[in-house]
Amino acid sequence: MLCPNCYYELEQDDLVCPKCGVDVDLFAMTAGISDRLYNGGLARAKDGNMSGAVEDLKKSVGFNNRNITARNLLGLVYFETGRIGDALAHWVISASIMRENNAAGEYLDRVQKNSRELERLNDAVKMYNGALEYLRQKNDDMAIIQLKKALEINPGFVDASNMLALCYFIQRDKEKARIYVEKALASDSGNEIALRYYKELFPSKTRPEPVNMVKRPQRAVNAHNFSAILPKDKRSFGGTFHIAEIISFLIGGACVLAIAYFLVVPGIVQSKDSSYEKMFSSLNAEISSGEARISAYEERVSESAALIERLRVENEEYSRQASLERRLAEIDRAEALLNDEDDALGAAEILAVLDMTDMTAEAMQRAADLKIESYPDAARLLYDDAVRNYNQENYQEATRFLEKCLVFIDADASYMAGVVYHRGLLAERSGDLTAARGYYETVMDRYSNSNFFTLARSRLNSLSDER
Repeated sequence: MLCPNCYYELEQDDLVCPKCGVDVDLFAMTAGISDRLYNGGLARAKDGNMSGAVEDLKKSVGFNNRNITARNLLGLVYFETGRIGDALAHWVISASIMRENNAAGEYLDRVQKNSRELERLNDAVKMYNGALEYLRQKNDDMAIIQLKKALEINPGFVDASNMLALCYFIQRDKEKARIYVEKALASDSGNEIALRYYKELFPSKTRPEPVNMVKRPQRAVNAHNFSAILPKDKRSFGGTFHIAEIISFLIGGACVLAIAYFLVVPGIVQSKDSSYEKMFSSLNAEISSGEARISAYEERVSESAALIERLRVENEEYSRQASLERRLAEIDRAEALLNDEDDALGAAEILAVLDMTDMTAEAMQRAADLKIESYPDAARLLYDDAVRNYNQENYQEATRFLEKCLVFIDADASYMAGVVYHRGLLAERSGDLTAARGYYETVMDRYSNSNFFTLARSRLNSLSDER
């Protein structure tokens, strides 16, 4: 039996792991509770109850901090509801716990690499923050304009929908407020602020299923495809966010929660001016007390970004080291082929394509020595194979062997004239008489003392007679 925490091999009667000290039965029990809570959170997320999913998934990772599936899904739910900093933090933690075969690594990579679509979403965030400022100035009409523009860009912006509903509450237009309350609940059916607004609109009713609720796909969702819980008509994960906009979004989110909490009160039916004074007095007090929390969020996002960068650098270093080790192993293999199996051609073919980048001076010298030792024999073997295939009228194979021979042959090799001459013969066979003449003339110019001089002259004269 293996320890469920560190996978150490346990004896049959071990109750506590001797390696990590975990109570095996207790760990298994808490892990089971964590899995059940994860299943509950997954079911809620698929039903569109993102707030309820967050509650279950936070408990799940509380019972088992190493529950990667629950932590990744919690990050996706946070991302879906706009809490980007929390999503990023959970994916970073997940990736640090398990680096291989972990979807969190893909999510973080996509956050880093994609930024083009973020500009549009960032505009929506800026409009949302502008609406906050207009509300502080008691200019709810301008706030409504800004929020509508934000929702045109990002229809799933739950906080913007809630804020727009609040503006219509202030203007005592309950019908328009209802539209945006339902819009918020369509994205997050368990959103407490939207449910509080609904209760304000319909004190005696239980909220029905929203007519325009975006239906989640009913396909199965597994631990490696959590994005399947997201609506089809919303942006896919990782296409738009980076760190600067995350901080802006968090600040805006903190402010809207503060506003929503203090503005939605029964006193909304009182006179407009009196309500404003009370609401914004409370709002200012809450914003002041929340500055420390916002700073803490910014620090968490900054730390997450630094961790992502460190993990990226470490991953690049691991990849570089693994590549270097594979190439060193290729040198060992080439040496074994040459010395143990007398396979000069096999060794030469390995060394010819070997990348020497980042190699130590010692490794580069080993490779150079092996090339000096293997290349001449490899070239001669290939030349002999080419001549044999030519004589057997296997011209395509002969051409292939000659081309490989030229990779390894030394320019001063005694049989270089034969290589050039046979290239001429093959060119002549293929109908490229211009190239054939060039090869024969090269033999006559450079290798006049070779046995192939007379043969080349004869072939050249023959070609001249055919004109």
